[in-house]
Amino acid sequence: MNAPPPRLSLNGEGLERRQDTAERTAKAVWQGNLKEGAGTVALGSGSFQGRYSFQSRFESGPGTNPEELIGAAHAACFSMALAGNLARGGAIIRS
Repeated sequence: MNAPPPRLSLNGEGLERRQDTAERTAKAVWQGNLKEGAGTVALGSGSFQGRYSFQSRFESGPGTNPEELIGAAHAACFSMALAGNLARGGAIIRS
């Protein structure tokens, strides 16, 4: 069996190959048609699960939506990258 391809990560000098990156999973299930259906989304770690629907995505209904989840993921990634870059630059990060 072939080994999975190496992962790439950004260091101070460019991209480097890494083999130790953790695997992450998530699951989304949709039932029903577009307008009246509903779905659930759950992270493999168990740290989040929630409901989503046409109303939560396109109107003001309860639940989450894909854009909200992507926005949260981008914000988390950006804040971690910013903290890492500031620390490499010698900044002391307090909060």
